[in-house]
Amino acid sequence: MIKSPFVIISATTEKQSAVESFKQSHALKNHLINNEISFKVVSSKTKISFLIPNLSEKDALNIAKMFNQESILTVDINMEAQVHYTNGACCKQMGHFRVDEGGDNFTINGIKHICTGG
Repeated sequence: MIKSPFVIISATTEKQSAVESFKQSHALKNHLINNEISFKVVSSKTKISFLIPNLSEKDALNIAKMFNQESILTVDINMEAQVHYTNGACCKQMGHFRVDEGGDNFTINGIKHICTGG
């Protein structure tokens, strides 16, 4: 069960091919492992992302910039989700983040995501 603030970061963009998306996701995973940052792999139908507990917004934005991402998703201790942009633009409230029954999977904006390990 998710019990602490966390961020969700991806390494892919809509313009990338499936092969390039796989390479970028693998590179981000290796970066997290090499820097001893704990994570869970999170997937939706179209994207692989990484759920990272207790990482500061600043550190998350720096990692996102390294992988040419436009934004990160943060979820606070009250389970309120917010998008933060790497270009410094103001954030966007996403509403309440809901953990699905069973513990690790979640739904936000009606889209189900699956945590697959780390």
